[in-house]
Amino acid sequence: MFKKLLGKLEHKDIKQMQEKRDIKGLMKALAYKQDKYIRNWAAEALGEIGDPEAIDALRDAFYNDKEDMFDTAGKALLMINDPRVMDIFRDALGSNKYAESVFRLAELQKGGKPLDSRVIEPLVNLLRNKAKRDATSMKSMPMTIVEILGRLDDPKVVEPLIEALGDEDGYVRKYAVEALGKINNPKAVRPLISLLFRFDGTVGVDEVSTALNRIDPKWIESEWVKEGIAKLIVQFRENGGRGSERSPFVVLSRLPWVPKDDFERTLQLAMKKKWQEVERIGEAAVEPLILLLNDTGDEIDRTAVIATLATLGDARAVKPLLKILEYHPILPRQFNRSGLSMAAQTAILKIGKSAVDTLLAEYNDSTIQSNIAIYLGEIGDARAAGPLFTTAVNSQVWAKEAIGLLEKTLDQYVSEMDEETLQRLASLNGVFQEEKSGNEFGYTTATWRVEVDCSKLNQLAKQELVRRGMAFD
Repeated sequence: MFKKLLGKLEHKDIKQMQEKRDIKGLMKALAYKQDKYIRNWAAEALGEIGDPEAIDALRDAFYNDKEDMFDTAGKALLMINDPRVMDIFRDALGSNKYAESVFRLAELQKGGKPLDSRVIEPLVNLLRNKAKRDATSMKSMPMTIVEILGRLDDPKVVEPLIEALGDEDGYVRKYAVEALGKINNPKAVRPLISLLFRFDGTVGVDEVSTALNRIDPKWIESEWVKEGIAKLIVQFRENGGRGSERSPFVVLSRLPWVPKDDFERTLQLAMKKKWQEVERIGEAAVEPLILLLNDTGDEIDRTAVIATLATLGDARAVKPLLKILEYHPILPRQFNRSGLSMAAQTAILKIGKSAVDTLLAEYNDSTIQSNIAIYLGEIGDARAAGPLFTTAVNSQVWAKEAIGLLEKTLDQYVSEMDEETLQRLASLNGVFQEEKSGNEFGYTTATWRVEVDCSKLNQLAKQELVRRGMAFD
């Protein structure tokens, strides 16, 4: 039959060779230059036959073929039950087929064929070789290496897996945690506890805890955990939930610890959602609650934190609440408002008079000046007149609300206002307009017209000027 190699081979020829177990003919077909499909079909047939006689020919195809036949040849080798197959892939870890060899070794292992300790060193060398990791398109190779190491019943894999807990790839760290949990070696306890207290956006606290529970159920009572909690609380005092991939709150909420002061008691009670008990702590609870506002994770109910700050009524909360509103501004008559922003707005108004000085201090540099003006007007203070006037004149969106609050402010605090402010209010026109220019998409220029009745405002201002014996323009 193989005389047909002088002519053209077809798929049916390969099938006939397979049926006749023509190993030599199929091995020759591996070198058939006219058609890569014939070569791949030949490799598949040799794999399905499973005769060790084909190992050398398939190894050569795995190493030397330039048209992606290495994949088919590698899979064919996996189907041959011979210890030399593992040697081929182990040796290939030092060749340009290193990534493919890793995946083939993993398939061998998953298929129930044990790997011996000779694979450990070349696998670990690959895991440490950043250049080779970056060069391969098979980006899951490092995780597969860790998986292989984790299935080997050999104490020599423990140190490399502990080292992998510090790998730059989060998924390598994740797989290393799982592998160490399965190996159940006490050497891994301290490194895993260290990882628990490091901020990691990929490896979850629960995953590390699960691995530790498998190794030593009493790990949580260790001095390493107590030291980690103490450091984490210090870190939280310094920057709250900012500047980290994983919130300190996430770790603290899953570990048992005894608070030493009201700051720590507030944190622990917040974790347990015991907000009324937090309120009873009083002024000392404000600082940790403000820090919790920086925590953007799902573990903390920031709306409840805001509501508790509002109840405490401390002016220190106003500035961080404004930051929330700057991130999610609120407009009048707006639908689908952010629940967090609405809570922040409600809290500022509830804090009331205590919030005024901070609102005025933040007004000039804020991106939500109109909102601040409205809050000042709602709370009630003579100093609200200036920001409200500016809002009425410059913001067609807020003009109606600003005029209404100016009337309220003037009615309550007219005697405290200076002449310049009264003169401006006495002559305020109730028609405001804002021109919107066209743009590159061809929209025409439009003028928004807002009309508000300012007659009461004008009258109140004029009456006060007259009472003071002053003329008005």
